[in-house]
Amino acid sequence: MEEAIAHTVTCLKPVLQEMRVELLRECPLLCVHCSAHAAPHHTLQLPLNRVLSLIDEFVQSGGRQVTLTGGEPLMYSGLEDVLQKCHTGGLNTRLFSSGIIFDQGKHMSGYSRICQIASFIDRIMYSVYSSRTETHDLITRIPGSLQLTLSAIAHTVELGIEAEIHFVPTQVNYRELPDIVELAARLKVSHVGILRFVPHGRGKNKSHALTLGREEHIWLRDTVKLLRERYPQIAITVGSAYNLLHVNRPQNCSAGINQIVIEANGRIAPCSAFSNFHVDDQFGNILQQPLHIVWKQSLYLQKVRKALVESTHDCYGCLAQKTMVAGHIDVQSQDPLETLLS
Repeated sequence: MEEAIAHTVTCLKPVLQEMRVELLRECPLLCVHCSAHAAPHHTLQLPLNRVLSLIDEFVQSGGRQVTLTGGEPLMYSGLEDVLQKCHTGGLNTRLFSSGIIFDQGKHMSGYSRICQIASFIDRIMYSVYSSRTETHDLITRIPGSLQLTLSAIAHTVELGIEAEIHFVPTQVNYRELPDIVELAARLKVSHVGILRFVPHGRGKNKSHALTLGREEHIWLRDTVKLLRERYPQIAITVGSAYNLLHVNRPQNCSAGINQIVIEANGRIAPCSAFSNFHVDDQFGNILQQPLHIVWKQSLYLQKVRKALVESTHDCYGCLAQKTMVAGHIDVQSQDPLETLLS
């Protein structure tokens, strides 16, 4: 079985270019849909020495881009050392952040931390779920979080760092998208990324209340097209997980093909949408194996690559979403969005 998988994978010629590293699970927020169950005082984190050696291994493998996530990466004590290592290695380095830290029982702006790392970072991507305080703070479950995040975005722009807003549309906030794009325009943020909600982590038990239905997805599709015409100065992007909306030319899935995700416990995943789904894999943890061995020999990655090879050209559903529904990696399963829109 494993030999058959490996033979099929050679057709793809996987080349590791992007690595997403979940540094820690500690976070000042308690977002209702969080895939990582991140929370204040969460103790799980990757050892600094392993993160630094991982960056070296990634550079040696020809890697190009690192995204540091959490939890809240601004709260990782070795963040500056990690970013300096990335900078020395010539990597394009991005941070996925709320712009907020939690210290001595208080939520506060991470502006001072952002200033410390400004010369080593290329882009900071901020999660904004609404332009309205009550809606955003309802989702993060932390009063005052929107204002702290908006302050961090403004400071980031002032420092000359590229800022990006990420928006996850759910039943709670999907109609906020036009206001989010308008907010980006006011803040001089040139990129708004729309991320598809994945029903895992803390969002799994709330998926019925969060997942968009048919009419909501049609509204989202039409609104994205309208906003692109209205705001040509802002890149409004959706990933391959939303191919079925047909707002772009279909994008190839890069899960396990040119990207890898490292979780805070060392486990790997083909992309972020696969977080919380794991297979029995002796080469599936970078705390136990070097990165190049994991990339070449992980059964998990090979299974995903095999499934992507088997995909037909007219099959644009998200493999991770199919996996969440089926409970196993199977490209023949139906993406729930495909069922909604058919």
